[in-house]
Amino acid sequence: MEWTNVVRKLSDLQPWERNPRQINEKQAERLKESFEDFGQVETIAIGPENEIYNGHQRLNVLMAQHGGDYEIECRQSDRALSEKEREKLTVFLHKGAAGEWDWDILANEFEMDDLLDWGFDEDELGIFDLIDDKYTKNINAPIYEPSDWKPGIEELYNRVRSQELIEKIERSEIEEDIKKFLVAAALRHTVFNYKLIADYYSHASREVQELMEDSGLVIIDFHKAIELGYVRLSKKVAEEYNQEYDE
Repeated sequence: MEWTNVVRKLSDLQPWERNPRQINEKQAERLKESFEDFGQVETIAIGPENEIYNGHQRLNVLMAQHGGDYEIECRQSDRALSEKEREKLTVFLHKGAAGEWDWDILANEFEMDDLLDWGFDEDELGIFDLIDDKYTKNINAPIYEPSDWKPGIEELYNRVRSQELIEKIERSEIEEDIKKFLVAAALRHTVFNYKLIADYYSHASREVQELMEDSGLVIIDFHKAIELGYVRLSKKVAEEYNQEYDE
């Protein structure tokens, strides 16, 4: 099967009545924002008779934005797909997609508020929920299975970005107390590989393991994590929010 690029009016495209994919209002709004910010990044896949194989939601949003006379670029197959092939393609594209999120990079390199705004939910990101002034263990963070080997300590973290910032701060001519503050802040850009940290932890001495737990590098007991203050800031922010809005 071969695919070629073609230009079609939105009104010429034929949706699949049996399309199992749905989109809620929030997702549609996010898709609309994506079009406004970046244009049509992904094409709509169609067959020889302009029947849609993939991209129903993009069609709906574009129709609402531009109307049926609006032209877009599509990918068209050289032959029609059978119903079974359409079913298989839909599942492969949306359920069997290759790749997965690197949660360490998301946690250390992306802003949490941005991730929530762009479509992740709190469950996926492992955020503690505050309900009736008590923290629930609403945590779907990745669970790592340690391997049989112990990685080198230098493999557990990457300080390239933080070191660049620190060197820049040290070269500056600002006051020393401000330098100390900014150096402390720069350490936030250290990237930790929690999969390898779990491997290292499983082979470390009990003293090192306790220190790693106290540092929040490995969380074995979520109650202990709360006691050590890893969610204390979230609690403080929530309390101030409730006071401000009288909730």
